[in-house]
Amino acid sequence: MSSNEVTVVRERDPYWDNAKAILVTLVVVGHAIQPAAAHEQVGADVLYRWIYLFHMPAFVLVGGYLSASLTRRRAGLLAVGLVVPYLIFQVAQAVERAVIDGEQPDLTRLLVPRWTLWFLVAMVLWRLSAPLWLALRPTVAVVGAVALAVVAGLGSGVGHALALDDTLGYLPFFVGGLLLRERGWRPPATTSARWLAAGALVLAPVVIALTRDSYSRSVHQLGFAATATDDGNLSASALRLLLLGAGAVLTLAVLVLVPRGGHAWTSVGRWSLYVYLLHALVLIPFREGERLGQVGALGVVVVVVLSVALTLVLASRPARVLTWWAVEPTWTGRLLVRPSEGPEPR
Repeated sequence: MSSNEVTVVRERDPYWDNAKAILVTLVVVGHAIQPAAAHEQVGADVLYRWIYLFHMPAFVLVGGYLSASLTRRRAGLLAVGLVVPYLIFQVAQAVERAVIDGEQPDLTRLLVPRWTLWFLVAMVLWRLSAPLWLALRPTVAVVGAVALAVVAGLGSGVGHALALDDTLGYLPFFVGGLLLRERGWRPPATTSARWLAAGALVLAPVVIALTRDSYSRSVHQLGFAATATDDGNLSASALRLLLLGAGAVLTLAVLVLVPRGGHAWTSVGRWSLYVYLLHALVLIPFREGERLGQVGALGVVVVVVLSVALTLVLASRPARVLTWWAVEPTWTGRLLVRPSEGPEPR
């Protein structure tokens, strides 16, 4: 999801662009159907919970897998290349909501990410912490990341300032991606692996449909605090571990099923940051009203189709030409980051 200056690879592998294209499309679909899910439209609720079981865990794992080693310059480009878009879209979302509500925009809480913007802050923190996780034994790194995710959600949690709740909640998947890359892991391409992966993804919504009344929809955002549930710390921690495990299984299942070769839609993955940042501005007016909440089963299908179309539009060249200065502000890197003093390691 990050810009080309943040994630460095020798050649673009269509497999990873395909994965990001599928996942960012699910981000848009999930956000678009959320109002219908909140209004207890059964199909939308099951689909929403199914998407949220794995789409962000998978996105975070892919981000960890594709993370290049950081030099001083890369660290600067990382920070500037994600913090500047964060500030631009933080203000844009605040202004848009204020216009809809007929109020003055609240620009005093810049360190508390709005809606979708937690991911940018989290990615900066994850990437900067990567050398620490790679320095630990793999088992220690995984257990430590899971422990932090659990502890961060105890009681009222660590709060959303600097997206610490979600940063720690999804940390195990970033660490997992780092470790898989270090081991040279690639998803198996055997027929049996694909059948198992497909089976897991088909079984998941069945389980969700049978159990959805027993837990809150909000826990699918893994930065949730224990107080957001009706149970205590122990039950909330057990639920978090269950969701982490389910997210890991379904993430691997999705990665097994991602096509390996290039396709007409593969480029959506390359430009997924545009989709991620811009779709929120398109959806906010609809989410604030009742338009997307009062839809039936056919309406949910229409919303899904329109979400896919919106994804393609936002990844298109015209959209990029109009918004590159905000989404991929390479000009800030030239102005604010020291030039390289030697060849950059891969």
